[in-house]
Amino acid sequence: MSLILGIRLEENLGMGRLFFNLASGLALVGALGPVNVQVESRVDINHASVAELMRVPGMTAVWAGRIVRFRPYRTKLDLLNEGVVSAEVYGRIKDGVVARRVGSTGNRD
Repeated sequence: MSLILGIRLEENLGMGRLFFNLASGLALVGALGPVNVQVESRVDINHASVAELMRVPGMTAVWAGRIVRFRPYRTKLDLLNEGVVSAEVYGRIKDGVVARRVGSTGNRD
């Protein structure tokens, strides 16, 4: 999956370096273990305040501020793909967040 996504990004954006960073980041994220977070307690990155984002295990105030600043997101993977958080941070927070559509009440991962 990461290879296909990386190639698409490279073709569309002409950013070979982004392709390398994305592929490396996804490999790192896979190496980090899952965090046990209940689905109901996940925090919506499109609507949560910095204080609400701070409830996510592994989140810091700086990263929460960046998440709020660069909204909206289509999926939580946009945090990594758009360089909002590093691969290490994404690996720590990915199980505790969700990206719901802006103006929607339905769930979206």
